[in-house]
Amino acid sequence: MLFLSSMTDHHHQQQEQEEQQELAEEIYPPLNPICMPEILHRCGRFMTRASLLRSILVCHQWHFNLLPQLWSSVQMSFHDKPVKYPHSTVFEDNASSVLALSVSSRFFMEFPDGCCIVCPRLQLLTIMHGTTRDSTFVDDSKVKLIRDHQSTLRALSINRVSALDLIDVITGCPQLEELTIGLLQMESEQRWLPLYEHLFSRMKVLSIGETRIGDSGALNDPIALAKTPNGMNVNLRKLDLGTFPDRNDLLPHLISILRSPGLDSLRLKSPSFGWMEWLADEVSSRRFTAPLDRLALPGRYFEDRHLEAILLGLPGLFRLDLSETNFSMDTLTLLRNDLPETMSFLQELDLRHCQQVTGNVVQELLSSLSGLEIFAADYVTDIDILDGGWSWACVGLKQLTLGVVLCREMTQDLVLAQIGRLERLQELDMILKEKHPYWESSSEKVRNLALTRGQGLDRLKNLCRLKSFKAHSHDDFPWKAAEASWALRNWVALEELELRGLGMEARQILVARSVRVHDVPVYTKHN
Repeated sequence: MLFLSSMTDHHHQQQEQEEQQELAEEIYPPLNPICMPEILHRCGRFMTRASLLRSILVCHQWHFNLLPQLWSSVQMSFHDKPVKYPHSTVFEDNASSVLALSVSSRFFMEFPDGCCIVCPRLQLLTIMHGTTRDSTFVDDSKVKLIRDHQSTLRALSINRVSALDLIDVITGCPQLEELTIGLLQMESEQRWLPLYEHLFSRMKVLSIGETRIGDSGALNDPIALAKTPNGMNVNLRKLDLGTFPDRNDLLPHLISILRSPGLDSLRLKSPSFGWMEWLADEVSSRRFTAPLDRLALPGRYFEDRHLEAILLGLPGLFRLDLSETNFSMDTLTLLRNDLPETMSFLQELDLRHCQQVTGNVVQELLSSLSGLEIFAADYVTDIDILDGGWSWACVGLKQLTLGVVLCREMTQDLVLAQIGRLERLQELDMILKEKHPYWESSSEKVRNLALTRGQGLDRLKNLCRLKSFKAHSHDDFPWKAAEASWALRNWVALEELELRGLGMEARQILVARSVRVHDVPVYTKHN
């Protein structure tokens, strides 16, 4: 009897799995953003027929409950023709559901009388780069749009703004906590202190890509700059400062922000100022006491001893970005020998665009840092993996970026076998999207990993959690229907695929199963 009961349960489970498989294999047309039947079909993909019926029985118009969530985030873009954005009356009817709104600068050109969008509950506003150069009219429209939502905004992202407009607008945003600015233009250094008093002193998240000060020559008002802001921002949690004017008169003001005691994420990028040396001195002298868990110091030459001092003084540091630096095998050896405990707890490491990070450095890193969850390099050459040699220790890796992997044919299966052991991997990126300064120096004896059936793809079949796969397939072996079917069968969680070398039949199969497919041109030595 127990045996028959077990067989019956197994039969029911198998029948339910077959129903789910049949539902998943149906081909749906492209999703129309405001077409509810298509949205319901897509939602139904992830539900069994029984649960779908129960949902409809509980609420005959359950899609109306789904509607506010669908409208909670809206993007209006004018990059495509015809113009794609919700019809004005439809938008007005659902404006109260919009919590996040993203528009391009060009969007404002469509409203000669000023932007008329009003979302009474808007919390996140993003103003992206437009396709045309911003005009004074566009800047005025941006300010008006922000001002119309001052009372509810919590996060603001804007591509370019003047300090004068920023101070005027931010003063009236009592709930604003997060601010991202692409380019901050200050007419003069006199704007610095008001910026601190009205902006920097109360933000929790602050990101400024570039700061420019008008060509005023020598200091016009040294008294204004001599007054260092009183106190520190105790609320600031995340700070990202890009290119900043190399001026000693502004440095004390900048340091007062950097010493915010609650910082847990810090990114500093300046081609002219040695942030690594400064931070090492601050940490060693205990003037910098923030509990950082993420530090990014890209784009600068550094001395190994300064990095060692920082890691020694920040025991809670788990995420490290040293892209575009001189990180080398000597750096790794020093840290591994002197700070083995610190390195063992490192969870995220970004070494993209590092000239001295060769394949052997990558091999050493992945073989010794067992706690890594995210790792990024972008040009892996001369990787030396011996059959039966060291295995990668970072078996918990979730995101792996290797850019283009170039190795000899006898080594490629060993490299793919190491990647195939990372069963928790969710994102794998082995594609080069921009020109790399060391690409031209590669040897003609090396080639990209072959990633087709029978050529190496089978080595990756255990990556069942993989959601995003980006790779540079060998030119002579484009993906066909067999590869696409293989990917859907083995990578059951796949949501996005980007591949150079993707046949039309393979594309159709993937798109039919709702996989986002990109075929972006990749830089090679011949283009």
